[in-house]
Amino acid sequence: MTTPIAPLGPLVANSYRPMSSRAPGRGLGRAARAVHAALARGAALAIAGAALLGVATPAVADEFIDRLNKAVTGVPEPRRAELVLLPAVAAMQAPPRAIDDRIRAGLLLSTMQDWPQAKAWVEAAEQRAALDALATVTKESDPLKAHAMSLQYGVDATPRQLVRQRMYIELGDPPLIAGAELLYLQPLERLVIAAHVEATRLAADGKVSEAIDVLSNLAQFGRMMVDRPLQREALWGLDVIIDSMERIRDVVYLDTRGARAMNLDRVRAQVDRIRPEGSFFDMRRTVVQLGEVFGAQQALNLVYAADGTVDSRTFATTLSRLGSVEFPLRAFSESARWRSVQDTQANKFDADGVIRGIGSDFARRWQLDWWDRQMQSPSPVQRLDRDKYAVIAAAVREQRPILDARQIARVELSGTRLNIAMAAVWYNTRNMPTSLPMARPRWIDSLDVDMFDSSRLEGRAPTFQFFIPTKDRRGLRPGEEAPPFVMNIVPPRGLPFSVPLRDDGWVLYSLGSDSKANGATRVQNTATKVQNADYLIWPPMISLYRQHLLDTGDLK
Repeated sequence: MTTPIAPLGPLVANSYRPMSSRAPGRGLGRAARAVHAALARGAALAIAGAALLGVATPAVADEFIDRLNKAVTGVPEPRRAELVLLPAVAAMQAPPRAIDDRIRAGLLLSTMQDWPQAKAWVEAAEQRAALDALATVTKESDPLKAHAMSLQYGVDATPRQLVRQRMYIELGDPPLIAGAELLYLQPLERLVIAAHVEATRLAADGKVSEAIDVLSNLAQFGRMMVDRPLQREALWGLDVIIDSMERIRDVVYLDTRGARAMNLDRVRAQVDRIRPEGSFFDMRRTVVQLGEVFGAQQALNLVYAADGTVDSRTFATTLSRLGSVEFPLRAFSESARWRSVQDTQANKFDADGVIRGIGSDFARRWQLDWWDRQMQSPSPVQRLDRDKYAVIAAAVREQRPILDARQIARVELSGTRLNIAMAAVWYNTRNMPTSLPMARPRWIDSLDVDMFDSSRLEGRAPTFQFFIPTKDRRGLRPGEEAPPFVMNIVPPRGLPFSVPLRDDGWVLYSLGSDSKANGATRVQNTATKVQNADYLIWPPMISLYRQHLLDTGDLK
């Protein structure tokens, strides 16, 4: 069992609670209450963002950190996930080299040569404690009762044990939000790796449903991270959801070709747990991430004098810090670069207006449908004069990656639900399902909408595309075997490859980034606009990629 740590030292006042855990309007300041009221009426998040950004600019930079920390405070101590999880993660051993990243860990099977050392690693006490901690913080799926990741920003707001274990967020001296080092995030990759290896171990022992639970736990923690105010944290959480869903399908896919050990009595609960709407995973509960906007406002206060002109004493050193967060040795060369452009900067009043516009645009786009025409227009960050507004360019990231990842996460959740249910139909009837409606209503309550199908904007509710390869035997002579269906795959890593598919399984796909049904002849799982390519759900791309690597001898 993992013993939670108690928070040590003073923490920021609990004047704000995350959307999932606060009473309506209670304990909020005037501006925040206005935001909450707007949200309660169903108003666009653009209004919320404008209200937040309309708060008077604090005179002291640390007040921006206070505003950032208010976004994650208010969670009761028994529900603070970081107090349970991060100490256990800090104690984890480094994984063996064969599984030192999440992709390699997901590809590994119990029949491969590196499995013994991976299995020994995940069975060690330190990794077991971390997986137990993950199960503890994800056992409750009711958003009003579940744990939340309420780790605050900066040394002074962090329990001392987490600081000693370097499981905190370093803001530096002077503290800068835009220069935040998310020291806890890289160690969390060990937890991701452990969950993938544990799922493989359980499935190899015939505990397929337990393997699904472990990966669902991991995905639920990823969903917690989507509520974090910094985009880097939220994007990490979305990536974890995406990877976890694909691995769940991979585990089920391997089971359909093996022992078929998935427990049918648990299917409905597991399918319901990962509903993209009306569950813990519902993305509509999230509020736009404005941490980078606060960080840019803080940095502007630091590098400009009271009259709105650049402060030569702080400009170059501050910008060099922001430009070298990931590569500290660059700080000296960065400083020389920024000194050469400080005289060409816009005044502070113009810069303030630009960053407020960026924040409002962030909030508006977070509320829009992915296919909305306004989403296709260049964002203020894309249009930014990066030489004239160097501070903003260094502090604020483009929002598009997180919007794309949210779209993919929704597709992954829906597609995974459908395929667990379809596998249950197969096991229960002992006949491979021939259509999606066969899973209703016993295994799934409804056929989820394909979020990549733009016809949703016309009021339709289109579901995923389904077919069985080689089922159509028109034109064949009696006894003649139909040729295989050839699927061309563009994987996230490596070169494209082709796979022949026959009628021993189904194909399920989303329309993908071009919103066209291309028959899955070419698949590429991305939100980047790609013509004539679909988003593959089943067979899982990771399963096909693993087999391709085995066939070529690149994986043993």
